[in-house]
Amino acid sequence: MHVDIVDFPETLVAALGHHGPENQTYKTSLKFIQWRKETGVPADKGNTYGIHYADPNKTSPEDFRMDICVSVENEVEENALGVVNKTIHFHGILTNLNMLQIFGALTAVRLGP
Repeated sequence: MHVDIVDFPETLVAALGHHGPENQTYKTSLKFIQWRKETGVPADKGNTYGIHYADPNKTSPEDFRMDICVSVENEVEENALGVVNKTIHFHGILTNLNMLQIFGALTAVRLGP
């Protein structure tokens, strides 16, 4: 088993939650893109993150949850699309059960069994 010790620094993000089938996340991403355009957060500003709270292969479609996020410097104002502030911070041991993959500006964090 491969094990990594990771210290991901505390990062303020704007987040939009998705709850439902994984194959419907594109609809949530379109809303997130709309929010970025409306608030002036261009695609080349901030790091983009996908936070998965469950393994879609082991979770029923109606129970699948994830957040689509971008790092921000300021608090998110209340908005009709439901984008809110959250903080990402992870320090611990990662195995094949929970992984952190970094692909340039895109980071996916999968937490849980």
